[in-house]
This record gives sequence, C-alpha cells and structure tokens, in this order.
Amino acid sequence: MTTTALRVHDLRVTAASPDGPSYPVDGVSLHVGQGEILGIAGESGSGKSLTLKAILGLLPPGLTATGTLQLASGDGELAPYQSHQVRGAGVGMVFQEPMTALNPTMRAGDLVALAARLHGRLSRRASRHRAVELLRQVGVPDAERRAKAWPHQLSGGLRQRVMIAAALAAQPRVLLCDEPTTALDVTVQHQILRLLRWLADEHGTGMIFVSHDLPVIAQLCDRIAVMYAGRFVETGYTRDVLTHPRHPYTAALLRAAPSVDQRGEQLAGISGQPPDARAFPAGCRFRPRCPLARDDCAHAPYEIQPVAAEHGSACIHHADLEVRTA
Repeated sequence: MTTTALRVHDLRVTAASPDGPSYPVDGVSLHVGQGEILGIAGESGSGKSLTLKAILGLLPPGLTATGTLQLASGDGELAPYQSHQVRGAGVGMVFQEPMTALNPTMRAGDLVALAARLHGRLSRRASRHRAVELLRQVGVPDAERRAKAWPHQLSGGLRQRVMIAAALAAQPRVLLCDEPTTALDVTVQHQILRLLRWLADEHGTGMIFVSHDLPVIAQLCDRIAVMYAGRFVETGYTRDVLTHPRHPYTAALLRAAPSVDQRGEQLAGISGQPPDARAFPAGCRFRPRCPLARDDCAHAPYEIQPVAAEHGSACIHHADLEVRTA
C-alpha cells in the first residue's frame, strides 16, 4: 500500500465581492501517495490551478482558502501544516510558463543554488556545486556551462528543466505541476513527462499534475480527478476513468480530445459555457450542458459517490452513460 504524502480535505477558495462571496474551488478533497502522480483535468476556469495555489498558499489578493492540509513527515506520519511552513521544503511547484516564473536577472545556476542554499542550509560554494548536480540530474546538457546562462538564453524546454531543478533543490515530498508542458513542442513535452515520471519512480516524489490535455494525463498519471465548476466530478485510476467514463463531462472531454484513432474526424466540442462561480446552478452544475440531464438532476447532491472499485462519479445517472458509451 502506497504511503500518503499529501492529504487535502474540504479545500474551499472564497472570492470576496460586493455582491457576496463566491467559491471557485468548493470543497475539494484529494490525496497523493509517495511516488504517485495524480492528474487533475478540466476546462479552463474549472478551478484546477487555484487548487494548487491554495495548497501552496499562493492565492492572489482577494482570495482566501480554508480546509485541512496534511503532509507526511520524515517518518511517514501525516501532520497538519500551514502553507508558509512547507513551501519549497515540503511542497514544491513547477509553473506553466518558466520565462515568467524564473527571475530574469539571475543566471540559471544561481536560481537553483539559491533554492539549495535557502532550504538545504548549504554554503555558497556547496550550493553552486549542488545546482550543477541538479541541472545535470534533470537532463540539462553541459550543465556547468548552462548554469552560467541567463533564462532568456535558454530554450523553453531547458527553462522548464531549470525550474524543476530549483523545485527539487529543497527535496520536496510533493511536487505541484501547473500545466508545465503546455508551451512546449511535442518532443520536448515528451522529455519533460519522462523526467517527471522518473522523479516519481526513482525518488518517490508525489505529484499533482494539472492539465486540460487528457492524452498527456493518460501518458503520465496513475490516478485522475476530473474537475468541473469548482468540484471533482469523477475520480479513479486513469485507465479506468478514460476507458470507461462514468460522468457525462468526462465523456465529453474525451470526445473533444484529439486521437490518432480519429484522424480526419471532426472533434466534438462541448456545447454551452462553464457556469460563473458567482451563480452556480442548483444540483448538478453540469446539468445545463449535459445530454443526459433530467428533472431530478436539479436536486442532485453534486458529490462523488462510489460507482466501482476505486472509481467515483458525481452523476446520479452514470449507469445510463455506461450503456451509451459501451
């Protein structure tokens, strides 16, 4: 049984406004084990990135988070924490666009060395050696020379590797990845995904990987949580969820995802728009866009319920979806 590295319970992000509060992330619970990669999928605006920022305490002004956060200690025991206590040292983050996340006035090696010095309590000389070692570990070629380069002198793939090296300098138990391959070409994307998988398998790093790209999640992640309008609507092992979806939203995302098996066929979009967090519909929040919607969906609890072993869905008519997709 995998040891839990991070557990989040009832995470809620509140946005204050003159018209009253809204909840773009509304009661999310999740866990990730050591060496496990959990994927969070969904459309833009579903709350994926806000969930990561809330876990790490990086919410923008005007947003606040509540909930219970627990992180495994050195002996594997879960203990409650506050974001500022573990940022970097216990939980690290890899952002979507490294050019805006990296400090343009610091050389690549200095960026990594600073993280090593802050969290590893190393001397300046030791941190520089550690930075080159980490750059080499994450696959930066000619690491000693590239350590002296400025961020703008590196390719997108190398900048992303520098960011990963800086996150690893603190030896985090959990790595949060916010669409880290979106701006990369397919070849470099594949290299970064292999690097993340290697870190999970060889170093036991637990990861949460956010993406709107289901093929990428299928390639990388052990489990998946599909998010819509601030909550998870389907969870389970990645293969089970993507081959036998039990929520209409997951099925719609799959129909909209490109596949080599459907070459030449037109992709099916999802009709309508995601709801505004200030005015979520009653009952199932996917109801206005759902082809299976019925009157009782307006009173559905919109909460994950078990539908199979290690597989949950928030759809009360998931059995009908299974018949239709079969």
